[in-house]
Amino acid sequence: MRPLAPIIIGVAVWLALLAAWSRWHKGWLAAIFVIYMAGAALYVGSGWPPPAPGGPREAAVATVRDTHRVDRVWGGQNSTPEDAVQPYDIVELEFVPAGAAGPVIAVDLVDTGSTPGLAKGARLPIHYSVADHRWAQLDTAARTYYWKNLRTFGIIAVVIVVALLFAWGLRRRRKRGNVGQPGSPTIP
Repeated sequence: MRPLAPIIIGVAVWLALLAAWSRWHKGWLAAIFVIYMAGAALYVGSGWPPPAPGGPREAAVATVRDTHRVDRVWGGQNSTPEDAVQPYDIVELEFVPAGAAGPVIAVDLVDTGSTPGLAKGARLPIHYSVADHRWAQLDTAARTYYWKNLRTFGIIAVVIVVALLFAWGLRRRRKRGNVGQPGSPTIP
């Protein structure tokens, strides 16, 4: 689950941009608003991992309870998912933290093929947060899936921004070209 503070701040900034644009109707505010919306959509939809809790981490050995491969992303009820640029595995880990009475289950998301010996029942080295035992990461795993799988949507966002800036520039140019012609506003 994502922390709420970034989401609340994001919504507040979005509302401020929307209010500013509705008051002043400036093209550059609209461009910032659209860029911000694209960034927010990418952040929410990317599966970007939450940051590690503050404080020290301890080493342990965990048993892999189960793995689930994710090789199709960005699909929904009305849209077809696309192949993941970087497939990843959702790994359920079970371990006993130092001083704990019983085992803890943690989940890590790792690039497929980045952890040698990853299989159900395997015992692998991890580091876990002392502050939150359910936050743990496999020591040998890579985690590039979240930004690699944004590639397509990043390209789409750039194309949309370029198209909007081009349209905005054409509109400004056309407005400037009409000055002094019959029916156009006069500049004092």
